[in-house]
Amino acid sequence: MSEYEAKVVSPQQMVAILAKLDKPETRLEWTLALVHGATALRSEECFALKWCDIDCTNNQILVQRAWSKGKETGGKTSGSMKPVPMHPGLAEYLKEWRSVTPYSDESDWIFPSFGKKGRIPRSASSCGKDYLRPAAVPAGVICEGDNSRFGWHNLRHSLATFFGSNDVHPSVIQTMLRHSKQQTTLRYIHAVNDKQVEAQGLYLDAIEIRRKHTQASGVRLSRGESRVGGETPKSVSA
Repeated sequence: MSEYEAKVVSPQQMVAILAKLDKPETRLEWTLALVHGATALRSEECFALKWCDIDCTNNQILVQRAWSKGKETGGKTSGSMKPVPMHPGLAEYLKEWRSVTPYSDESDWIFPSFGKKGRIPRSASSCGKDYLRPAAVPAGVICEGDNSRFGWHNLRHSLATFFGSNDVHPSVIQTMLRHSKQQTTLRYIHAVNDKQVEAQGLYLDAIEIRRKHTQASGVRLSRGESRVGGETPKSVSA
């Protein structure tokens, strides 16, 4: 049996991570961290999101594909292709990002590779290495030079831990994470419900960003424009 235990990011540490990424030139990475932290999406699902997957009417994000090893896949299992809740507060931040990204059409990737001109999503591994891990150091999650495992998946563990310590019913946590027991068919499809959205609201309150962010850049980038000093950031080329 593996002795690995995932590092858990507390709400206070998540506030610090988001604060580190809270710059106009890292608005994509800020939004990525928020969506991962608030939804517990698997990284291959989050990076594969397109704008057509955002369903504000029903407070949900549709999980319809995954992106792994440079190509689109059908996801981890058929049972994992279920919608996840989207609190109205989270929806506002996604709308905010859509208003400035140069790739905002329904068929565009929400988190595109600028180096590849939006044709593919960002690389989860390089984005985690270049942005999430460095932001986690001053937040006290990992130490400088720490080579232990830490990445987007840790935010999935962290949300589950937060829910468990805040009296969210285990059945709600299971549906949020889209885990299946042996006696439950993987083809069982469930709708996002009010309890899930309410639970997600607890997390958004805990990381102090339920209210609309007031420092976001209102400048929309063109499709041919890079984000930092006229040059494409080093991690967006993959």
